Amino acid sequence: MVVPFSILAQVDIRATLSQTILNIDYGKSMDKYHFLYGGAGLGTPALGVEVEMPLRKRRPVTIDSLTQLPKGVLFGSVAMCLYYSNHTHSVQGRSEFYDPLHSRFDVRLIQIPLIYKGNFRLSILEEDVRFSFGIGIVNSYILKSSLQEVARAFTRDQNGNAIVDANGNNTWIDYADSKVTTDYGRRFYNSFCFEVSIGFKRLFISERAWFSPTDMYMSSLSDNWNVPRSHSVYFNAYDTWNKISYGGGQFTIGWKFN
Repeated sequence: MVVPFSILAQVDIRATLSQTILNIDYGKSMDKYHFLYGGAGLGTPALGVEVEMPLRKRRPVTIDSLTQLPKGVLFGSVAMCLYYSNHTHSVQGRSEFYDPLHSRFDVRLIQIPLIYKGNFRLSILEEDVRFSFGIGIVNSYILKSSLQEVARAFTRDQNGNAIVDANGNNTWIDYADSKVTTDYGRRFYNSFCFEVSIGFKRLFISERAWFSPTDMYMSSLSDNWNVPRSHSVYFNAYDTWNKISYGGGQFTIGWKFN
């Protein structure tokens, strides 16, 4: 029974509140011409819990190998996190002939980052302050997603000129569709993650960023969508940039309660 208690004594368990951003990128994010669906915005609050455990005995960093005077402490650790978040992306657009378009995409996510961290303390006697850098994988699972789109297509002749009625008014056709899209695309995907963090006593603050190479395009939705491809922000953007990938990041404040 001594072993579980000794392990628990080294483990940090934190409750967290994060401001989480989900980016939906069409094309390559390094390309200045790529399209960011709905923009990153200010993110959404996300509740989570984190468990972090050191991997090995902490090693003193010395000034002189002969005197072994401790100047700092280096050690590795592994953190596993669990987050729930709900994201809304909304964007206004225009068709080739400047017809008005609107699209809204909602996503609910469960995310589980697994991060290896290098930690540094200023002194072997200093237990209150810790600086860390981490790299890892974020496992994401889409609980639910939905897409809503509306568009107005003004009627035009073969030359692209607007057609008017007998009273001289423009004529048009309105399109709209709304569906739960959870089962139309990939629900599970992985992202690469980077973290910079600082701990002070029970307080924990981190900044994380992640990106995924996985194409999240919902190809099977196209044949079941009532808005023409030419007037759909989602499909029109994909036809232009040829890839949809999810990225993002979060600013986290945590509190160690064990």
